[in-house]
Amino acid sequence: MRLYYFTGEQFGLEALRDKRVKIARIDELNDPFDVVGHVVADRKERIRFDRLRRQLHQMNGILCLSSNWCEPLPWGHYADKHRGMCLGFDVSEESWKAVKYVSERSKVAYLAPLTDDLADHLVLSKFKAWEYEREYRTIFDLQEMSPDPVNGHYFTGFSDRITLREVIVGHKCPVTRARLKSVLGEDAASVEQKKARPAFRTFEVVEQRQKRMWK
Repeated sequence: MRLYYFTGEQFGLEALRDKRVKIARIDELNDPFDVVGHVVADRKERIRFDRLRRQLHQMNGILCLSSNWCEPLPWGHYADKHRGMCLGFDVSEESWKAVKYVSERSKVAYLAPLTDDLADHLVLSKFKAWEYEREYRTIFDLQEMSPDPVNGHYFTGFSDRITLREVIVGHKCPVTRARLKSVLGEDAASVEQKKARPAFRTFEVVEQRQKRMWK
C-alpha cells in the first residue's frame, strides 16, 4: 500500500538525508479532539479519559500518513503552503489502520484495562471535517524505542515496514532536481522523483510533466 507524508522543505530534506520520519506524540497532534472524539459529559469520566490521554502520550507515538498526494489542502496545511514536499512510502498494509470520520461524537464507556477495540476507537475516530486527509495511522510503543539524544524526538527509520518509493516536490519548493538527487544519494536510482503543480481543469495537485519547469 502506498501512503504519503507531507512536510516542509527543511524537514523533508532532513528525513531523506537521515532516512527517518518523525513520530508524533498525542499532545502534538493538531486536532484537540484526537483521542477524545467522544461524548465526555460526566466530570468523573472526563478526569478518567484525561488521565488515559496523558498515559497514551507518555507510552505511545503515532505516524500519520495519507492515501492521496493530489489533495491540495494537505499541501497547504502540512507542506508549508506548497513550498514543502511529499514523501511516498510502501507500507505493510496489516500495520496500518484507516481513520474513521464521523459527524457526531459517540458515547463510549471507559474500560480498565484498556481494550484493543477501545484504543482503536479512540485513536482512529476523527471529525468528518478532517476527511480530506484520507488518513492512515500506525502506533508505536515508545517504551521499546529511544529518543534522539539531540532533540528528544522519536523517529522511525526507513525499512521494510516503511519503504521510501517516491518524492514529490511542491510547486513552490525551491529544491532542484540535482539537489534532491544529491540528498537521496544511492536511493535516487530506486525512488521516483516528481515536481507538483496545480491542475488546469480540476481542484487537484498533479505532476508537472514539463521537464523545463523543474530545473
